[in-house]
Amino acid sequence: MSAAVPSAETTATLPAPAGHGAAATALAAAPHVDEERAATSVPTGRLGIWWFLASEIVIFGGLITCYVLFRIRHPEWGSWPRTRSRPRGR
Repeated sequence: MSAAVPSAETTATLPAPAGHGAAATALAAAPHVDEERAATSVPTGRLGIWWFLASEIVIFGGLITCYVLFRIRHPEWGSWPRTRSRPRGR
């Protein structure tokens, strides 16, 4: 299931925006090429998204694991305000 990478001959060029000079003309004429990694043959955009998702899972997984382990090892945490607080108005 690999996507074909369009070549410069098959990619249509976009018209340059009016009044933006040679830089806009060069950017509009450049074909969009979705580069693949040589080692994995995965497009770089897809690889970047998977890398981002994996890093978020590691970060938030670590935070949630720390919270759960703290609550398991210290069951008294959180019970202090219930026994020490007073209702308002007294």
